[in-house]
Amino acid sequence: MKNTFRGLLLVLLWAYPISIIFGLQTSDKAQNTTQLDTAYYYDEERGQFSQFPINISGADSLLSIANSLESENPLKASQAALQALELSQNIGYSDGIADSYNVLGSLYIIFGDYDIALEYLLVALEMYLDKEDFEKIGHTQNKIASVHILQENYESATRYFQSAIDQLKEVGNLELIGQATMNLGVTYYYMKDYDLALEYYELARNMTETEIDSPRLNMIAITNIGNVLIEMDRFDEAEKHLEKAIQFFDENNYYVNLSGSNLYLAKLYKRTRDYEKALKYAERGRDIALSINQSQYTLEGYEMVAKVYERLGDYENAHEQFKKYHAEHTKVLNLERITQISQIQNQFDIEQKDQQIDLLNKEAALSAVQLSEQMLWRNFLLIGLLFLVVITTLLYYLNSQRKRANMLLNKRRKEIEKQNEKLLQLNEEKNQFMGIAAHDLRNPLSSIIGITDLLETTIKDDQENKTYIDIIRQSSDRMLNMINNFLDVNLIENGLSEKNLELENISELLQEIANAYKNKADSKGIHLEINLLKENITVLLNKGNFRSIIDNLLSNALKFSEKGSTVTLSVNLRNEHVEICVKDTGLGIDEADQKKLFKRFSRLSNKPTGNESSTGLGLYIVKNLTESMNGTISCESKVGKGTVFIITFPIAKDAVLEK
Repeated sequence: MKNTFRGLLLVLLWAYPISIIFGLQTSDKAQNTTQLDTAYYYDEERGQFSQFPINISGADSLLSIANSLESENPLKASQAALQALELSQNIGYSDGIADSYNVLGSLYIIFGDYDIALEYLLVALEMYLDKEDFEKIGHTQNKIASVHILQENYESATRYFQSAIDQLKEVGNLELIGQATMNLGVTYYYMKDYDLALEYYELARNMTETEIDSPRLNMIAITNIGNVLIEMDRFDEAEKHLEKAIQFFDENNYYVNLSGSNLYLAKLYKRTRDYEKALKYAERGRDIALSINQSQYTLEGYEMVAKVYERLGDYENAHEQFKKYHAEHTKVLNLERITQISQIQNQFDIEQKDQQIDLLNKEAALSAVQLSEQMLWRNFLLIGLLFLVVITTLLYYLNSQRKRANMLLNKRRKEIEKQNEKLLQLNEEKNQFMGIAAHDLRNPLSSIIGITDLLETTIKDDQENKTYIDIIRQSSDRMLNMINNFLDVNLIENGLSEKNLELENISELLQEIANAYKNKADSKGIHLEINLLKENITVLLNKGNFRSIIDNLLSNALKFSEKGSTVTLSVNLRNEHVEICVKDTGLGIDEADQKKLFKRFSRLSNKPTGNESSTGLGLYIVKNLTESMNGTISCESKVGKGTVFIITFPIAKDAVLEK
């Protein structure tokens, strides 16, 4: 039951009126009209409130009605809030506009449309910030944080809650500080930090018992304490808290809170395997949610009832409840809800204009105005019909254009796919050609180098010829190095460098490679220092690739070091990894060059001290070969103080360290 009770805690918290509630009473009036007080009525047939003044007082009264009905009848509350928004916009009442957006944000959370709720609340917050109304800024941030919890954005939620508390401390509103404090507990509850959640819940409850006169907020804190105690397996304590809260919410008709607390108690009995009681409270919580059109609790209620039936072995009823759960889940996620709310708004726009005309007619009490009203109605309907025809035609045209554009896009996409296929084929042919060319060039070069070696041994006294032979050998070595690099790059790009790995003794390999570089170091007057471990460390490597890596690094270190300097090859053990360092005391690498070290064909600003050649491929090859063997490479360097390249490989799990 992954998403069960997602939103349950927050609804209990934010379902608390923003403005002062005027305590309007409800009773029945004849012919489907609910009387709210001596001035305002709710017409059930038209789905709107009537007989309120078109002024600031009327807008404030509608907002009070919305607040008072928020928990008992969220849908009717939303209609009052929409009317308040329309009226405030018409008379230019900015405070009413901001408060209407705030109330609508709360109500859309009940409806389960969190994205729309967030949009309303952010608009309200921006207006409150412009007015520097710190109390409403803090309250709105509290709600925005609650939406972030429902969307599992816990970091954003914590930030908004803390900001809300800071704003509310400025104005000393203890009640809203208590709500924000409890919401922080909710955040930690969803993060499964139950100890910290309980700490914040208890803090909020203490505030409501010593500093804040708010019985409902106190019961919300007790409800949340009961819930977190369930997660901590403190079932007896949790049961007492929840039963106390249910009694309070039932007596005071707080239906949203009552639905949630019943579902909590059902969860408790399900955990303790008292399935009969679990079924009773789950059905009660679900039915209350259905009666007030609270989609999230309805969804959670169906799921809880289904799970309990499943535990009771009543699979037929369990299946039926799961069907209703999935139907409700589809409804909550479907954009149809947004369309329905939009239709209510459009209907309200039309009916509001009719109300304004009707009020003018009553004030004037002239038959001529009544006749004008009828004509206006006819014209309004004709204009509406014409507008509908225009919109329908425009939508048809736009749909045709969209289909045509999609056809062109699909055609273009297919052409691009064909071009991509051709480019891939050409690139593959290019790589094959380069590989063949480089491979065929390597064999004759190897022969030339072999012959120069032979000539060096036979021509010892002829200094002039020996000089020419050295030039031939150096040039051949450069060409062979370039060809080998190109072949390595070709292998890497075609995924052929990831050969089978075998267990290798790292110390033996490094000693063998280092021995081959002693003569080269001596020839440049550079001291090659080797610091290997005494232990035999076994690592999964491709021996050839590893040799290429160390060859490149040692060659570079010698290439960029001055005569009389030191190059060090060392090995260390760090956290089940072997760390190989190649360090020189040469020219160093500046920050600009360090950023392009491991890229293809990167030429650094430093020049080799012995005029050696460089293709710009060595470190690119080193990085790719290292990563193909599950290793990492990094560089540390300061200009004028030398450079160190650090390679790490994981030690094989079955490796044996022998001293």
